[in-house]
Amino acid sequence: MNEPVSEQSKELRFGEVLKPLFTNLHQISGFEYASTLVRVGGMADAGWDAIEESSEFLEDLSALTQPEVQLGQVRDPEKTKWRLRLVSYAHLIEMDAPYELLANLLRLRLGARYSSVPFQGIGRDGKNGKGTKKSKPKLPGSEIPPSPGQKIGLIKELSRAAGMQQIGLAFDEFYYSPLRNAIDHSDYVLRQNELRLLKGTIPESIGSNSFTSVIPLDRLEDIFSRANAFYWALFELTHKARSGFNELKGECFRGWFFPGQRELKGLLEFLIDEDGLLCGWKIHWPNQLDSIYRRTSNGREATNMFNQTDGSVEFFVGEYFSDRDAFSPLISSGAVPQFTLADGATRPPTWDDAPNLIPVRSTIS
Repeated sequence: MNEPVSEQSKELRFGEVLKPLFTNLHQISGFEYASTLVRVGGMADAGWDAIEESSEFLEDLSALTQPEVQLGQVRDPEKTKWRLRLVSYAHLIEMDAPYELLANLLRLRLGARYSSVPFQGIGRDGKNGKGTKKSKPKLPGSEIPPSPGQKIGLIKELSRAAGMQQIGLAFDEFYYSPLRNAIDHSDYVLRQNELRLLKGTIPESIGSNSFTSVIPLDRLEDIFSRANAFYWALFELTHKARSGFNELKGECFRGWFFPGQRELKGLLEFLIDEDGLLCGWKIHWPNQLDSIYRRTSNGREATNMFNQTDGSVEFFVGEYFSDRDAFSPLISSGAVPQFTLADGATRPPTWDDAPNLIPVRSTIS
């Protein structure tokens, strides 16, 4: 058995493993990076963000499993606490948002764009995962979502391609498909000081070539603490990255666009919430039209933008003029470009006054 290591030290170590995703950003589009951090998607009102619910649920479970908590009239309080920890582990492993965040951060390193569906196409499209040329046309949304193992497999591929193999390998310290399946399908027994898997085996320790279906509780504790440390390190780095945008509040930038949008001459503003965190962006077009994505506790705003079938972001920008001005096809010949106000500004920005968007500076040391 490996020497026990505190969860705090594990979180610090995983933080060092994940940190390169949030640093050395000089080749990364500020727009795509911001879209990744706020998880750009469709419009929704309050109460439709799964990660908020998950955070609260995991905090509740953590509180219930503390040594000082008395669980009342349950038959075996210690077993109950372990059962709650099994549920907590399964919940962490099943969450979509962390996998999507990691996949997109790695995609940006490889020159790809942000995608709201980075795992599109790796799920199964039938009960047996088999598709044939004679299969009936698939209905929208009929694809079986990919499993955590499939998502981790793609993250490992992306991390290898990006020269960050240690990120994908980190999952080998705490993700075991047989353990995940046993919890999800109730194929386990807690007895005395061990967890017995009724189907499948896992390594006796990290990197071991010996496998077992009987997991001592100290081994289970190590798996759980590593999983918690990894995910909380990721959440903490994401929070720090979002807070770093606060210094750009109310500013507009030019020169950030991906191919096909550069000539439109839009200005990019990063939106900051009341807690000083990046919560979205606004594109100011020279025809006084805005494209906006904003995610807050009150819901998600998506104005004059949409996600294409590959999950990348596209905009509604208004009319393209046949007698276009040399400045932009969005205004007629001789017209003066006019942009809307930025947050807290007293006068509209101008193209000449707006600086070029320098690479987003990492705020993570």
